[in-house]
Amino acid sequence: MNTLVSDLSLLLRKCRRSWHTRWQMYAFLGWLGLIALGWSAWLFIPGFHLFWLHELAPTWWQFQRLLTGWVPFSLGDLGYVAVLLWLLWQIYAFIRSWISKGMHFRIWSRLLGKIVLATSLMYGWFQLGWGFAYLLPRIQQSFHLQLKSYSHAELQDLARWLAAATNAYYVQQEPESETHRIAYFRENIVPKAMEAYHQLHLAGMTGTYHHPSIKPSLFRTAMNYMGIEGYYNPFTGEAQVNTDIPPVLLPFVTCHEMAHQMGFAQEYAANFVGFLAATHARDSLFRYSAYLDMLLYAFNSLRHYGHADDSLFLHQLWESLLPGVKQDIKSIYAYEQAYAGPADRLMMHVYDVFLKANQQRRGIHSYQQVIALLIQYRKEIKEHG
Repeated sequence: MNTLVSDLSLLLRKCRRSWHTRWQMYAFLGWLGLIALGWSAWLFIPGFHLFWLHELAPTWWQFQRLLTGWVPFSLGDLGYVAVLLWLLWQIYAFIRSWISKGMHFRIWSRLLGKIVLATSLMYGWFQLGWGFAYLLPRIQQSFHLQLKSYSHAELQDLARWLAAATNAYYVQQEPESETHRIAYFRENIVPKAMEAYHQLHLAGMTGTYHHPSIKPSLFRTAMNYMGIEGYYNPFTGEAQVNTDIPPVLLPFVTCHEMAHQMGFAQEYAANFVGFLAATHARDSLFRYSAYLDMLLYAFNSLRHYGHADDSLFLHQLWESLLPGVKQDIKSIYAYEQAYAGPADRLMMHVYDVFLKANQQRRGIHSYQQVIALLIQYRKEIKEHG
């Protein structure tokens, strides 16, 4: 009798394990099928682009922010930690099995199977919910602007305009903004950034922004050394901001990450939309932050343009700036130099590869393309008011 019960128990365990494995396989194949279906619709059904952009994706992005926005800390940061810990545990379990049982094909296949499963889950979540945004020319569609080449004279004219606007909107930083930065960010920057996007919506330039999910990152120290001011987490819909950066940059960086939340995936596009939002804000600090950040992009473009008279032009431009503006620029460069090193260079290389893999051919230099958009934008304003 005991033998019969034992045999039946063993059989039930085998059946349960077999059933569980079978349904895992069905779920995995179904997920791969969903990814394939999404790509097929994108490639072969022209109307799917508009459906994804105007119906499916915005609903998903708002749903993500609705789920994560009420949590005061970054769920996305914790998620990345969980993935890293899981990967380390799998490597540890692999090594332990290797030592105790020797090297077998089954050990390798089990580890590779888990990694393939996890990778496919993350890739599908990323691509179906966000990755297609990299394939859309949002700036061309929403603002009818093109990434056109520009002349050296146009670049210098833009730099003069940005310098004048930066001086005009200069705001001296309040002492409390240097301390308790997380509280300052949550209580001052985030509400005013939302108001800025509301003003941009009233101007008819973007849709409405609902369900904010804008948070200080949990890994600010690491982000300092990696040269990261902020990032958008496509898995949770959260906009992560490094609140350790110079306070004068916080308004623009926040608006930049919010632009990603609204589906402007390309970095130059997020720069441009973030600039528009910040310059439509009622708070002068937001306008100053946006013009100052774009002025730094113009400085960089002039340094790399290669014209003989650029050194003199840059000197004259620098001398035209207010003392307070000069001090803010010096503090930004001092911050960057303080954390520059191998981690920064490695992260820039990794992100450069990531951007190029997602249809941003200029990689890390795609941020700089906002200069071309600003020049075209100014032409549109002059021609059409």
